[in-house]
Amino acid sequence: AGCGLFGVLCVGFCKPHCHYLELRKAITNGSTWERFCSTEHSIADQLLSQAWGVWTILWWTVATSTIVWMIFAISERVRAFETEDLVQLENLLGQMLEPHSPDDLL
Repeated sequence: AGCGLFGVLCVGFCKPHCHYLELRKAITNGSTWERFCSTEHSIADQLLSQAWGVWTILWWTVATSTIVWMIFAISERVRAFETEDLVQLENLLGQMLEPHSPDDLL
């Protein structure tokens, strides 16, 4: 996971070979390459947006994992409560079905 997040941050430092793209006529109006090859492109702004992406990945992972594991923990506790009730029920049934000796009847 750490390598993936590091890779996301490293993309902020990358800039395409704009001269090669111009020769291939890949830079058209409205294309993504136009934005990256413009003189207004800032590596600091790109790094900031990549860092925001890393932050989004982190909080999304923590939030969804917390919710899923809370569901698992709650279901485990509910099952533990059921187990205690079933043990008590088994003891009561055992006491009710236990054969009584004739001495107990007197």
